[in-house]
Amino acid sequence: MRVDYRCEVEIVAVRQMAKKAKKLAKVVQRQMNLSAKKGEADRRILTSKPRHLFVGKRKLGKTNRR
Repeated sequence: MRVDYRCEVEIVAVRQMAKKAKKLAKVVQRQMNLSAKKGEADRRILTSKPRHLFVGKRKLGKTNRR
């Protein structure tokens, strides 16, 4: 029994899509694996610092206030 050309092209396309789907699944799984390595402290959302304490301050050195 001979398979026509159109059917062969569809088979190749399905195989390519399956290969691409497997590759994308690996990428997504990698992200999940990386986030699973986070510690307990990294999972929580830290509170935002009060702005009035940090505005106008310089970083290092003697002149740390304006």
